[in-house]
Amino acid sequence: MARWARLELATDGLENRCSVLLSYHRVEAKTDIQGEIRSGCSTPEFCHHGQLTMVKWSGGQAGTPSVPEGSAANRPRIFGGGRAVAHPQGACLRRQGGLFSRIMGPAGDDSGAQEGFPHKSQLLHESHYAEFASTGPKQKEADAWLANDTVYAWRHRRMYDCLLPLIEAAKGSDWLTIGDGKIGSDARYLIEHGCPALPTDISDILLQEAKKNGLIPDYRKENAEALSFADGSFDYVLCKNSYHHFPRPMLAFYEMLRVARRAIVLIEPDDHYVNEKLAELAFRRVKDLFRRLGRKESQQHVFEPVGNYVYSLSRREVEKAALGLNLKYVAFGGVNDHYLPGGETARIGENTPQEKKTRRMIKLQDLACRLGLKRPRAIVAVVFKETPGQRLMESLRKEGFELRILPDNPYLAP
Repeated sequence: MARWARLELATDGLENRCSVLLSYHRVEAKTDIQGEIRSGCSTPEFCHHGQLTMVKWSGGQAGTPSVPEGSAANRPRIFGGGRAVAHPQGACLRRQGGLFSRIMGPAGDDSGAQEGFPHKSQLLHESHYAEFASTGPKQKEADAWLANDTVYAWRHRRMYDCLLPLIEAAKGSDWLTIGDGKIGSDARYLIEHGCPALPTDISDILLQEAKKNGLIPDYRKENAEALSFADGSFDYVLCKNSYHHFPRPMLAFYEMLRVARRAIVLIEPDDHYVNEKLAELAFRRVKDLFRRLGRKESQQHVFEPVGNYVYSLSRREVEKAALGLNLKYVAFGGVNDHYLPGGETARIGENTPQEKKTRRMIKLQDLACRLGLKRPRAIVAVVFKETPGQRLMESLRKEGFELRILPDNPYLAP
């Protein structure tokens, strides 16, 4: 009789104890442990489902077969030490921030909306860039992303330039970019400024072409919610305009912190419905009134065509996540932006309608921010894992960042 099983890890190790259990297709761990599960069970069969792995064996006892100590399962590159136990009751597991957690019921039962949607969302995003590939119908749009003299490029440089204090304070620091499947644009900016950078995305369609065309030295296909890198692998981790696509963004938040040594940087849509000032609330109510008069939908909840909910970010949310991990320093900046169709090809400096309206809308947003009527459209959040140097703090303040020193936990001994 065949049984589906879940694998758990029993170990007293800390960070790397569950490194690549779910990634047999990327390493040869599968062949390393075949035949080593005891208690009379047959050689296990592995079924990969995206980031999920199920294990099936037949025969054997009704108990819990185990992998013997000293076997391949104890090698650091597979489990990081410890003992693997298979439970006949069966469930799928995935790695979340260095731990395994149960996300589905018995194998084959993925009918629950909360259980199946993350995987569905990841599949949608995995194929998202296919139409922009060299053989796709939108290839010309992707080619336009490479131009440096368009309204599109100017808009994104304004966001990238928020990174300059970090780049200049630690020249040559290595970066990991998350959700950077758009030809590795984030990584290419960092590389141009002297920082080694590795672009990653759950969709590597355009990253493959970017590497082939010499635009990036390398890339990795990664699920932001379950990164395969060891702890502290990079000085900085950047996630720009991708966090809001993730079905479980806080998992990605913790994963980014795990693989970063110094800090993570998020450049994302700001959640204007959190901690609004009176002037902001009144301004938004007026905007919502005009939207209703124009029979337009409220912008409180927004979804994107690829299928994701726009998970906007707030300062309060970032602070709470940092405090929960006993981190001390966070910094917040902001940048206004406005998208218009056609900006991908409109040349900057030629006074095109796209350029004039984009500049005008951004100036109006900047004015509203100075008057205290609204916050910048995008939040730039830096979460530090170490105390930033005095030079960096001064540079951040000079560029308009607000550096916040979070309170100490009084119940933790110094």
